[in-house]
Amino acid sequence: MPGREASMLWRRWGARGLAKAIEAVDREALAAEYAAARAAAPRRHSRGLRYLVEGHDGRHTTETSRCSGRLEEHLAVALWRTGRRWGRADGSGWRWVDYQVPLKARRRDRHGKVDLVGVEDGGRLVVTEMKVGAVRRDSPPGAVMQGLRYAAVVEANAEAIGQELAERGFQTAGCYSAPLVQVLAPKEWWGAWLQPEPAVRRVAGPWEEALAELLRDVGESVGVEAELLVMEGGRLEEDTREPRLRGTPTIEAVALEITPTTNKRGKG
Repeated sequence: MPGREASMLWRRWGARGLAKAIEAVDREALAAEYAAARAAAPRRHSRGLRYLVEGHDGRHTTETSRCSGRLEEHLAVALWRTGRRWGRADGSGWRWVDYQVPLKARRRDRHGKVDLVGVEDGGRLVVTEMKVGAVRRDSPPGAVMQGLRYAAVVEANAEAIGQELAERGFQTAGCYSAPLVQVLAPKEWWGAWLQPEPAVRRVAGPWEEALAELLRDVGESVGVEAELLVMEGGRLEEDTREPRLRGTPTIEAVALEITPTTNKRGKG
């Protein structure tokens, strides 16, 4: 695998030059990097470790606050606690089955934890990357690449994860295909990118169309479906060790404008 400096999956995707950076992504190189990440993925089960955490009950040992730096985790827990099935416009849907799902097999492994892991109606695994808070630290393509990093590990360990899901009574027939990657953020986070301050727009450029095209191409070249989701409503209750949502949010796809374009960068 390439070092972090050359890696598309590990690089920092800041606002400056964002549109050009997305357009410059070599699709074949990205597919090769994903395949390498999958081949080199840590294997927790080989060390007697599980993915779905026994004892996860949605409680924390520390209080929730906006200064804690853990709002993504708290929101993920609150969504998991709803226990509901989330639907799409086409009638399909998914349920989240666990939060803060560990990927490391050894301490030196550089992978972190998946914010949420879910299962679609047909059994395909869902890898959900949450984003909240300061937008300049994270960007939409950076969140997609982070989701792909996690998806490579999840796909490599699909059999082991499927066994754990079957123990919990979930349908697992489709879990051996590549996971669905979701980037989920509240309306405020998306608004800061889709309707940014003029200064941010100037340095980022018109990135939306480039990202929409990249997502389409990721499905074709990498073989991983990725979607962007916006959450509206459902206020996160603060100052509690049991994160909950007050009210039921809606979760819908983020619409990125895309029009037919010529091949400006070449795809390999």
